[in-house]
Amino acid sequence: MIKVIEQYLCSKTGDDSKNEDLIFVSDDFCVLLDGTTSKTKALFHGKTAGQLTIKIIEELFRSRRITPETDPQEAVELIQKELKDFSRANDLESKEICLCASGLIYHAAKRRIWSVGDCQFLVNGVLYSKPKRIDALLGEIRSVMIRCLLHSGYSEADLLHEDRARGMIIDLLKKQRFLENTDDPYGYAVFSCRGGVPEVSITDVSCGDEIVFASDGYPELCRSLAESEAKLKELTEKDPLMYRYTHMTKGVTDGNVSYDDRSYIRFIAG
Repeated sequence: MIKVIEQYLCSKTGDDSKNEDLIFVSDDFCVLLDGTTSKTKALFHGKTAGQLTIKIIEELFRSRRITPETDPQEAVELIQKELKDFSRANDLESKEICLCASGLIYHAAKRRIWSVGDCQFLVNGVLYSKPKRIDALLGEIRSVMIRCLLHSGYSEADLLHEDRARGMIIDLLKKQRFLENTDDPYGYAVFSCRGGVPEVSITDVSCGDEIVFASDGYPELCRSLAESEAKLKELTEKDPLMYRYTHMTKGVTDGNVSYDDRSYIRFIAG
């Protein structure tokens, strides 16, 4: 049995209908999904690529097509097939809608955490994370571009209104999908309509362990939601462009409440 202590979802825009993160809990699984931020304004039936991706994956658990008897590799292959089939059936690639998400899955019966991508988790306060090297590089480049723009006469307020530095790296952000599920030094594991076999990290836990799952919308993950929220607020207030103290590929643009969607769940392994 999974005993949920607290959970939270918040869209970066403040409008939860636009959230690209998702949490699903059943007797068998706890699933946290982080749909990749769209690099274009393209929608399919009013949904972004990230929103489509997380709903397709959630439905595999909700409909019990993925069951406690499904092993991690079978689950990943099924997810990849569903994403690829949906993308091809609706010709999404030609619409620049690329289905992609990271995820954490707690398998209650075996007390195992399956991890694909860059979501982060704590087990009894110990952090497990796998940040993407390509994100670190592009975040660094964006930071340099912001500094160049500031020295050329733009103000931080100007760049919060229009993130010109992100515009300078957007083509690279679009191209990085070709690194998905490759063994390239800049490659990374992810659920994706492009296929490939993502690396699944498996972590065993014990009955009674306290576990926290979160998306990378939290730059510093803590053992409680209140602490994690406080750390996020502190950082975004002193560095809303997210280029001084941490180098992100996007900042808190005007009208938004954070730099990224965020999801958090704390529970006890039964």
